[in-house]
Amino acid sequence: PVSGMRNASALIGSDGKLIYGIPVYIKIGDEVAPVTKLGNHIFANLYNLKEVVIPYGILEFDRYTFEYSRIEKITIPGSIRILMDCGFYYNTSIKDVTLEEGIVEIGYNVFSHATNLINIKLPSTLRKIGGYVFYECSSLQSLTIPDGVIEMGDSVFGYCSKLEDIVIPNSLITFGTFVFQRCSSLESIA
Repeated sequence: PVSGMRNASALIGSDGKLIYGIPVYIKIGDEVAPVTKLGNHIFANLYNLKEVVIPYGILEFDRYTFEYSRIEKITIPGSIRILMDCGFYYNTSIKDVTLEEGIVEIGYNVFSHATNLINIKLPSTLRKIGGYVFYECSSLQSLTIPDGVIEMGDSVFGYCSKLEDIVIPNSLITFGTFVFQRCSSLESIA
């Protein structure tokens, strides 16, 4: 427990110290209520925050939740079915992302301009990747889109200058425009 909160997950700062705990439940008077949503801009512009663990049970985080933060690593639980638009917009420090099983959609612009994103693990439950999701993720070199994805929006990988190879599933039905615009290192699409 963190500060008396049951089942809280820790947010760890660059010095290794706890910055914040995300509780699974909060008590208001005599009532106990689950925490199910992380609000708009709640972690935006937190420059000392390096890693985030979101507890299973959080159902959604709002738009721009981690905008301009300096998080380097995050695991997003499958209890969050849809990643809302612009969740990590202009987070230029993020390097490693794990999306757990259960997530079905990545919204518009979620990781755009994450220029240091190197590794992202996509779940087999994923069905839709919105437009501009990885736009200008200039450190991303390879990616496998899981079988079952049926839609990819416009400019998903636009300006991913180091993207060399990508695996696209046969399940894909809708393929947006300019998906690989200015991917100057792209050698293989399988």
